[in-house]
Amino acid sequence: MLFRSTESYQFHTRPVRHGVHTDALHGHLSAGDAVASAAAHLVTDTEARAVVVISMNGITAMTIAAARPDAPMLVVCKDAAVCRRLALVWGVVPLLDVSVGVESPNFVARRVARDAGLASMGHHVVLVRGFHSESVLNTPSITLLTV
Repeated sequence: MLFRSTESYQFHTRPVRHGVHTDALHGHLSAGDAVASAAAHLVTDTEARAVVVISMNGITAMTIAAARPDAPMLVVCKDAAVCRRLALVWGVVPLLDVSVGVESPNFVARRVARDAGLASMGHHVVLVRGFHSESVLNTPSITLLTV
């Protein structure tokens, strides 16, 4: 039961393409899945050492985790309850950080990847952020950073 609740996104009836679900009739990805797939491909293509996700409510983290990127995924949030919930999501390492929303996201991503021992000077890190529970407020972005 726990597996089903934490991985429920993978149990949709839509077919899977590149680790994410497609629309059964047209083979199209949803906008969130397309961003997640692009981030996963960017990690592979650039040999990025980590994916850093900045998430306020966990939606960005769960969306990216569904694409199964080839690098460790550090999720930075400032709400302890969100961190606890994300501890159940496959491939996610939740980190509580009160500087989210105060410091530059690029700075936070570089610092977190360095502090975790995943990246050092010259390595790439992929930063993803901007998903929202209300689709009209979504502003997802993928940023390739060099530490």
